[in-house]
Amino acid sequence: MAPNSGATTSNSASAKPEVVSPLGVAYYADRYAGSELAQQETVLTELWAAYDAEPASLAKLLAYGRQLATMWRYNDAVAIYTEGMESHPAAWELYRFRGHRYISTRRFRLAEIDLARARQLGGDTFDILYHLGLARWLQGDFDGAVEPYQACYEITGESEHKVASAYWLYLTLLRTGRTGAATALLAKPYPLEVGENIHYHKLMQVFAGHLSEADLLAERPQGAEAGDAWAGTIGFGLAAWHLIKGERARAVDLFQEILASRHWSAFGFIAAEAEMARAGERI
Repeated sequence: MAPNSGATTSNSASAKPEVVSPLGVAYYADRYAGSELAQQETVLTELWAAYDAEPASLAKLLAYGRQLATMWRYNDAVAIYTEGMESHPAAWELYRFRGHRYISTRRFRLAEIDLARARQLGGDTFDILYHLGLARWLQGDFDGAVEPYQACYEITGESEHKVASAYWLYLTLLRTGRTGAATALLAKPYPLEVGENIHYHKLMQVFAGHLSEADLLAERPQGAEAGDAWAGTIGFGLAAWHLIKGERARAVDLFQEILASRHWSAFGFIAAEAEMARAGERI
């Protein structure tokens, strides 16, 4: 699959959308434009050339697929991972990454199948379990999401990913009526050096009553891109929390705010869509 085949980076009316959401909204591979797009296409061309010169290299195939995903060309990424499975049928990485991109393209059942296969081939890793739990959550299979999130939490040890797995496990336990286990989870320690998972750390502080929702909302960064990314994580966490508590109107307001952003590939955005679709809401 050459770099310029398949999905377009244009969002014109004639362009094919990358995704049509569960709410019927079309989204396009338009993350970059102008000089930024030219730079990303240069990188893509170089990675394609490297893979084309050594098509048996799994590492080069994965690098090319990751660049396609960076450019929001998720359907092309799915295609290249599928191509790779012909020569690397036992490579768990291909199933893990294709499963992730099935989530990006809202094909949640296919994502679950791939991620379960990745687990069979590669064992329990953070990335496999985390995405498997999410694939089930997005389908509304909250009971099914408990086991991979619990396993994910248990294998993270003292890593910075501990708080991310704790966050999803907490919400999933609440969603399935396991209130006691969820409350006990809040009392368990996790590393304070949380790295890029700082937003999950903040949300867990709110859930535990150590930080007010108002104070957290006041921390929203300025600037469209930073604000959108912040809303996708913080907004969804608060919305899911309110929904579980029966505060539907507040949850829907937050879901709608997330869906007004342009980061349609973010997990919080995708999860907000799924919740709105299940509730029969529209944007």
